[in-house]
Amino acid sequence: MGHAQYDAGEEALILEALRRGKSLRCPRCGGAVGRRAIQPEQGVAYVRRRVWLSCEGCGRNLVLDERRARNEP
Repeated sequence: MGHAQYDAGEEALILEALRRGKSLRCPRCGGAVGRRAIQPEQGVAYVRRRVWLSCEGCGRNLVLDERRARNEP
């Protein structure tokens, strides 16, 4: 299961919860969703700060730019 993705509707629900500061639950199985920062690689000219969200229940994943998770332009 480890590489399953969320569909667009599920992603929207997760983004809404992130932006409102709610605890993250998987819209597919209801499991807890863990959050990990992805550190930018050294020497990369264009650096984006990203966050990796992963469901502890069904293993679905979502990687987002932190700015998008905070609803910034």
